[in-house]
Amino acid sequence: MKGASAYYVYRSTQKDKGFVKVARVSASKLAYLDKKAKVNQKYYYKVVSGTKGKYSSGKVSNAVSVAALPANTKKVTAKQDGKQRVKVTWKKAKGATGYDIYRSTKKNKGFVKIAKVSASKQAYVDTKVKSNKTYYYKVVTKKKALGSSGKISNAVKVKK
Repeated sequence: MKGASAYYVYRSTQKDKGFVKVARVSASKLAYLDKKAKVNQKYYYKVVSGTKGKYSSGKVSNAVSVAALPANTKKVTAKQDGKQRVKVTWKKAKGATGYDIYRSTKKNKGFVKIAKVSASKQAYVDTKVKSNKTYYYKVVTKKKALGSSGKISNAVKVKK
C-alpha cells in the first residue's frame, strides 16, 4: 500500500474468524516467516497496512492459507546390509506424505536425490554403492500439499 510504514500480519486456524496479530513487519521487508507455526497445522494469514505506528483503516488483504511443514525425520541410520548394499532407516514423521533419500560422498555437500519413498515406508536399500567408500545419507520429509520438500534430516555416515 502506498504510504504504509508497516504491515501487520494476522494468523488464524479458521478461514473467516479468529485472527490474531502475530507480527509487525517493516514496509521495506515485505515478508514474514512464522517461526511459531506448529507442525502439520493449516493456517490462514491476512495482512493489514499501517501508517505512523497505527493500524490503517485501509484495505485488509484476502486470507491466504498454507499448510505447515511436516515434522523432522528422526532417528535416521545407515548400515551396511550385505555386500554392496546400505540400508537407510528412519522414524516416521508426523504429516509426511513421502520421503526423498539423498546420498553424497562428502559430509556437507554434493548430495544427490537417489530415491523417493512412500510415507508408509521407513527404510530404503541403496544397492549402488562401492566397497571401501564412505557415504553420507539424508532423508527429506515430503508434504504433498506444499508441492515441495519439507524438513531435512542430519547427515548419517556409513563406510561400505
